[in-house]
Amino acid sequence: MILPLRLIKASVVLLLVILISGCASIIGRQALDPPMLDLDVIPEQSWTDLNYHHDLICPELSNARTGCMAFMSAAAYDNQSRAQWASVVKEWEEAGLPIATEAMEVKMRTWPQAEKTAQDRTRRIAMEYRVELETVRGLDEVNLLLDGDVPAKKGTYILMHGFRTNKKSLFFIAESIRFSGFDVVLVDLYGHGDSQGEFSFSGKPDAELISNLIDNLDNPGPVHLAGMSMGGTTGVHVARKNDQVQSLLLLAPMLAFEDAFVDAGRAYSRAAHWVTQGALKRGANYALNEAGTPKEDTAVVQHVAELDIPVLIMGSKNDAVSPFAKLRQLEAGKVEFHAVQPRSHHAMILWSTDDYGTWRFWLERIQKGS
Repeated sequence: MILPLRLIKASVVLLLVILISGCASIIGRQALDPPMLDLDVIPEQSWTDLNYHHDLICPELSNARTGCMAFMSAAAYDNQSRAQWASVVKEWEEAGLPIATEAMEVKMRTWPQAEKTAQDRTRRIAMEYRVELETVRGLDEVNLLLDGDVPAKKGTYILMHGFRTNKKSLFFIAESIRFSGFDVVLVDLYGHGDSQGEFSFSGKPDAELISNLIDNLDNPGPVHLAGMSMGGTTGVHVARKNDQVQSLLLLAPMLAFEDAFVDAGRAYSRAAHWVTQGALKRGANYALNEAGTPKEDTAVVQHVAELDIPVLIMGSKNDAVSPFAKLRQLEAGKVEFHAVQPRSHHAMILWSTDDYGTWRFWLERIQKGS
């Protein structure tokens, strides 16, 4: 059967109207079941070789939206584990560098290097990572050098990743923190990685179980939090719940899911430019309603100063998702801000030597009470 030309034209016009105006449920379902950015940052066996241990924590009562949460933990680096790290780097070199991985719109290439900086056992191995991260926003290059004496254990850091990624995405941040004398715990938020449950888009349900995880750590010492993007929102909820938290590090934190959904769509998806901003916002609100998440639960970073604990926010002028100017406006009282070398939102999972030094100096100051 051949359709009349007028009917074909009408169908095309209708399709264009739907595409341009957007359908909230169609757009919202993209947020509820998105393609995941599961980058294999290092080979799977290397996690074990670098002394990361996998575990689960489960709530006493769970429902379809919660469940058990997966996490990895690793002790702070000492002389022996630094030497083990150097052995792993040699294996990577023999297998061929760079370590290359890609997922969806992101490609990553890593060149690690181990260097003996002194003969004595107090300052033996320096760690170096050169990383290239490529997206539709361009190419970001970050160099990280970790060098210095092996410090005494200083406490524990809980690390929380961003939306569509998983705990392994924060490998470079975790390695830096371990090098500085902290044990690390990297969690998979609900609906991500190896965790059960569904996205909340706020991290508030996740915070309940992460707070329990903190309470059940064995001799953690002072507890600190670090969160990237939506993981920063989760971090604020955890800090509100658990008074063991001493400080909070926020890497390009999400300011509100509705705005972040629009900005991320426009930054990383060409198709989103065919949809009006109003339609994208309606789609974001549809996703929040389906997840049972109040909009205000996704916007807690804007009230981070109310925590009354030291907070360090890191942001980038090239970040199209977590606006640099708005993050700067949060700087007041115990909340400090550091502008990183300009790079994209996805590249905020990386640290440069300068970023690492800024964090260490900030942490030393707050530990001394100055």
